[in-house]
Amino acid sequence: MAAEVTVTGQKKMSTLQAEFTDCFPNLGLMFFSEEEYEKSKTGAKIHPLNPDQTLASVRTKTSGGDISMHGRTHVGNIEKAFLDGYGLYVQICVSVGGKKSYTTGKYDSMSLTEISSKAESDGWDKWTY
Repeated sequence: MAAEVTVTGQKKMSTLQAEFTDCFPNLGLMFFSEEEYEKSKTGAKIHPLNPDQTLASVRTKTSGGDISMHGRTHVGNIEKAFLDGYGLYVQICVSVGGKKSYTTGKYDSMSLTEISSKAESDGWDKWTY
């Protein structure tokens, strides 16, 4: 199991998803456009980007450098780094009893290790894409 996931524009989203879930088996990583992010604020159903694309091909901002995700990284910091640096709305996801959902604001201040431990102790499902 890798200890860290490094994000660069040349990586496909599907590669990042696989690397992330290898590190954190109970968590998923979903990518959305800024337009979908705006729709999410109204409670509308949103649709993820095609994961076979590279980050460079879908990003709307180029101010972000590489992003590193490891066990101490907080969920909210990951989501903010992608939005600020790449112009992409990213959600950390979970699956409980076969029902997939996005993490809510209460998880934003939790590290990936903390939420992974909670997932393990509470019997959440392993993430599948």
